[in-house]
Amino acid sequence: MQSDSGKAPFTACSKFWPRYKASGATVNEAYSNYLKTTEEPENWRGVADELFRGISTYNSYLFKSDEGNPMSFWNELVALVLPQAYGPPVDKGLAHRLYAYSEWCQTQVQPEPFDGEPAEHLRTCVSICFYEAMPRSPLVLADMPNWFAYSEVDEFMLQNPFMADDVNAIKAAFGVV
Repeated sequence: MQSDSGKAPFTACSKFWPRYKASGATVNEAYSNYLKTTEEPENWRGVADELFRGISTYNSYLFKSDEGNPMSFWNELVALVLPQAYGPPVDKGLAHRLYAYSEWCQTQVQPEPFDGEPAEHLRTCVSICFYEAMPRSPLVLADMPNWFAYSEVDEFMLQNPFMADDVNAIKAAFGVV
């Protein structure tokens, strides 16, 4: 497929969730079209239900929980589902679901700067609850290079001042001195 200008279009797609994919004549247009393929940020719970339904920990607690905001929900995912994903045995399918959900939350467009409660801001919730917990689990830390490029980790972890204590461990996991 070619754009009107004769150049191949740009494509934006989810790293973890193949159904989210869109093209455009420019990078910005491709990303804008990509965002239109995802669910609305207000549907954060519905997206989680779709991804995690069938997981015993999720079904027994989280699916029935009336936790009212994404921050509480992410805290529970990290406390209950992350340990289940990293076993033993390691459940790569469940880990994939966690990473897909974190990516979905990170790509949701919400006003910047966000003028609401931080507990409602999906990107903040993922950063505080999930990304900051990942390097504190030796199994998750060792597995991170299997899921992320170093440039991604540099952007969403190493630049985070609240993760300063984890920088050396993350770099070591990626073989960066």
